[in-house]
Order: sequence, then C-alpha cells, then structure tokens
Amino acid sequence: MLKKISILILLAAAVFAYAENPLGGQPNKKLIRFGWEDITASSLLQKVKIFEERSPFDGVGILLQGKIPDSKTVVTPRFIFDTKNPWQYEWFQDDVEKLKKVKFTKFTDNFLYASSRPGGADWFDDEAWAVVVNNFRIMARIARETGCKGITFDPEHYAANSKTQFDYSPLTGHSWDETWEKACQRGREVASAISAEYPECKFMGFFWLSYAYDGAMSRNPYEAMAHHAKGLYVAFINGMYDNCGAMSFVDGYEEHGYLSKIPEDYQQIVYRYQKILPKLLTPENRLKYHAKTSLAIAVYLDGYFITPNTTHWNMMPGVPLENVEERFALLTRNMKLAFEAADEYVWIWEERGSFWPRYNMTVHNYKVKLWEQHVPGITEMFRTVKDPRPAAAVRVARKRNTTWFATATLKISTRIGISRRQTDISP
Repeated sequence: MLKKISILILLAAAVFAYAENPLGGQPNKKLIRFGWEDITASSLLQKVKIFEERSPFDGVGILLQGKIPDSKTVVTPRFIFDTKNPWQYEWFQDDVEKLKKVKFTKFTDNFLYASSRPGGADWFDDEAWAVVVNNFRIMARIARETGCKGITFDPEHYAANSKTQFDYSPLTGHSWDETWEKACQRGREVASAISAEYPECKFMGFFWLSYAYDGAMSRNPYEAMAHHAKGLYVAFINGMYDNCGAMSFVDGYEEHGYLSKIPEDYQQIVYRYQKILPKLLTPENRLKYHAKTSLAIAVYLDGYFITPNTTHWNMMPGVPLENVEERFALLTRNMKLAFEAADEYVWIWEERGSFWPRYNMTVHNYKVKLWEQHVPGITEMFRTVKDPRPAAAVRVARKRNTTWFATATLKISTRIGISRRQTDISP
C-alpha cells in the first residue's frame, strides 16, 4: 500500500511539474574555478573536503603531473605542444589512481587543464604533430577514466621570447592557403584522437572563436585571418569541428568576460557568439557550431578587489580598492548577468585571492588574500546567485545583514527587474 502511495505521489509531482512548465526548465548552470594556484591530483586527494566546503564551485581545473621514470623531470599538459618528450600514459598513472580515489561530493564538473605552450610546432612536421596528437589522446583517456567532463585548453601565448603557434608567417615558405589547410588537418587529427578515447568529451577553450572576433567582423574573414595573430587557431578549430563526432565545445570568452562591466557588455557577448563568430567557420561547420557549442562567461575576480586601479583589468578604476562594499555590489550584479548570459558554465580566474588556505600563501611574490576575510559574504553570494529565483538575493543580504548591502541589493534589483517586494531584506 505504501509503495502504491509513493508511486502516486511521484506521478502527481511529475504531472504538476509538467503542467507548471511544459517547456522544461533551464539547465543547471555551474561555476568552475581556474587560477594561478595549481589544483593537482595530490592536493585534491588531501584537501577535497576543504575545497568543497569553503568554496562555491561546481568544479575545478586540474593540472596533471607526469613523472618520467629514472628522471626528475615532471611533465604537465601546460606544455602539451612540447614535442621533445612524447608522453606515455604510464607517466601519469600515479595521478590517475589518485583522482580515482578522490571522493567528490560537490565538484561534479572538473576539467583537465592544457596550454598551447611552448608553441612553435611546425604545422608541416608530421612527426612533431604525431607527438601533439598523442599527448591529447592520453589526456582525453585520463579525463574519461577519472570522471572529468573534459579538457580545458588555453591558446594564449605568454612567453615573449618563444615561438607563437597560431599566427601565419610567409617566411615559412608556405602559402596562406597551404598553411590554413594544414592547420585544419591538425585540428582534425586532434579531434579524432580525443573522440576515439572520450567520445562525449567537452573541449573548453578559454578563448575559442572569440579569440578572433574582430576578424569575423571583416568583409572577408578568411583573408583577414591571414594577417591575424590567431588566424591559424581558427583553421585548427575548423578542423576540430570536421572530426568532432560526439564531442562538444565551450567558448570561454575570456577577455571580454573579464572586462564586462554593464548589462550591455554581456548582451554584446551573446550577440557576437550567436551572430558574428560563426562567420569564421565553413558553412557545414556552422551547423555543428550551433548544435555542439556553448557559451561560457569568464570572471576575473582579482579585477574587482585586488588589481591596481592603474591597469585596465580593474573593474572600477574610479573607486578605491578599499571600497569593498561598492565593488562587491558590482560583482554581485555582474555574476547575475554572467549566469543569465552563459549556456552552462561561468568560470572564475583568481590569482592573488583564494577561497581556502594554501600551503604557501605567497604566489609570484604576492601575498594571497583569503576571499572570505577580504570580502565577507562572497562565498554565499556565489552560491545563491546561481539560483534562478529572484528571492535568492535575499539570503545573501540576510547573511551579511548590513545597511550598505541592503541599498546595493535594491539598486541591483532595479537593474535586473526584481520588484521591491521580492528584495525586502529586513531581518
């Protein structure tokens, strides 16, 4: 009898949910963490409970560390384009076993981190690209075996004295057309290797097509890419779509996300993502783009509270860094806008701040601040802003219970269309 009643209750709940919203709800949106501090298999095995309890994240970027036998050399995907040391799966076996032992409860969407450093892999060198493709293959296998959602790829060029990977030069002796096709070929090879090991892999670029959005706005994007610093990245991406299979892609939209300050900035990101960037793809790949790509929004946390006012990364250059309250109010509103704009993920980059104590609270000669001490209430704000119900902001206000936050919340609610009644923050 009790079993029948339980079934009836479940059926009634399902019918009610359908009647209430026959079109279904929005997908749960998640917050992912990246930053200067490397999250490794070892640190997760030791501290995952602390990481999950003290942070608002749904996942983190993980840096693998491979060990070459009889050597002190540590190999990491930060240099996945390094062709001097072809990877072997066994080098990462220790990390694989550790990640399998980690008992995640909140970090459901983790990504293995990779970077295009050191760059300079010759597009026409088959042996060099066999190494790069093999490295991606191993990484995809590890992501699948350890339950990660996929791979995060950083295409940015950092070292001024090293070779870049994605800009075309006629000094190579190859024409633009030849080099474009070769870069497409390498993208196809990488995508085939990844999808063979992990068919449902999510490949998230901190920058994706957004890295060359200005070229997409030209009359002839293909010709524009020949003179663009990331032109061959666009070719590489086209190749990945060619052979993507069941893979999916995420455009992390890094720089424009970092610098978004007003609602119109986020609206512009969505417009460019939907209408402008597909012009960088072949006609057949545009269909795949709309079906297999999602938009993520980036937030540079230091820019709100730590980055000096003299840099363009500072989100409020006219407001002193000591005015944490006003900066917190802006971050709260912008996080709401970021989650509204994103398809599934919003991701945080942090450098001189942390949600948990670190073994070394100094990074690159900077003292690391604990976010919750520097900005009280920030953790709860992140957790609640993902809640699509407008009243979620009330819980943040009651948690902080301060006059300035009451005023800031009311101002924010006006900008995002929440009524005064819904933002009543009296204790």
